[in-house]
Amino acid sequence: MTSGPAAPDRLYETEIDLRSDFASPSDPVMLAAMHEAAQAPCGFGFREGVYVKKLERDTSTILGKEDAIWLPTCTMANLVAVLLQTNPDGGVVAQGDTHIATTERGSIVDIAKRTLICLPPCNGLVAPEVFSATLSKNDSIQLIVLEDTHNRSGGLPLPIGYGNQIGAAAAEHGVKLHLDGARIFNSAVSHGVDPAVLCEATETVSISLNKGLGAPNGAMLAGPQKLIERASILRQQLGGGVRPMNLMAAAGITALQRWRDLSRDHQLAKRIAKELIGIPHCVVDLNQVQTNIILVRLELDRVATTAFAADLKRYGIGALDFDAGCIRLCVHCGILEDAVPRIAAAFLNVAKGMDWRDSQ
Repeated sequence: MTSGPAAPDRLYETEIDLRSDFASPSDPVMLAAMHEAAQAPCGFGFREGVYVKKLERDTSTILGKEDAIWLPTCTMANLVAVLLQTNPDGGVVAQGDTHIATTERGSIVDIAKRTLICLPPCNGLVAPEVFSATLSKNDSIQLIVLEDTHNRSGGLPLPIGYGNQIGAAAAEHGVKLHLDGARIFNSAVSHGVDPAVLCEATETVSISLNKGLGAPNGAMLAGPQKLIERASILRQQLGGGVRPMNLMAAAGITALQRWRDLSRDHQLAKRIAKELIGIPHCVVDLNQVQTNIILVRLELDRVATTAFAADLKRYGIGALDFDAGCIRLCVHCGILEDAVPRIAAAFLNVAKGMDWRDSQ
């Protein structure tokens, strides 16, 4: 594979970072809340402080669960959910291209020592009867894990009621259901419903506070009070008990107040996607852009895809070489309307500069 002339190293002073929505910046309201929290007394206990208690209460209310707890990452939240609801000899079943089966596989298999059963990828929508058949054949399975939105399919939201169908199949076999809801607020905005509607059938649900919501870090795990009390112990055992918590809790409280604002990110993602349609060798399925993620398909092998993303970066555009022939763009509140022409121009320039004859 060869490419055309390299773009200048610093064509733009600032980078438009679309690699992930965890790049979303904290807004002035959040920074002010964190500044105020930094001056307030901290509780000694891990769940003692006023800010921590409010964050837990707000989260459980929004998600329709009894209780909730803060964890440093959504990966740890998912791991704790697995540990809480399975035994060492128990199995976990998930679609093969969900986050827990790809990026987080090591934590489930190597740390939790659970068997992970991966079902064939299907845009996040493995049929309920497939789950039922899998549970019937394997009585060691104790937990089903779903993902909403589904990252690998371009941020597609799970249909309303799908969780209830899978939950019914799980209950029939005495199995629990966990939702990796890192981007559940994007799903809720897409459907125009409250987040609690999307996780009413799940025993537990995890959310990210930094993906799109602007918090510097952190995740929440919500579920029954008894489980969350045990989660506090597991969090400490895994090294996730953080003190002082005022700053992070204040950021989380503010983040939860802006989840409906994600509709702006969705609209901007649609606009960017429309601008990319028609650029040579770049294929975008506009129907697939339902939340804040855009998948740009290219006729490139893995090496060439990485080179394409590297050339975009030279034009000041941060993009993720998601897979062979696929670039992911993730819109967040840090991406402004005036970035759209720059994004489209960068893709056009890089596409023109590629030698497509030997790039597959």
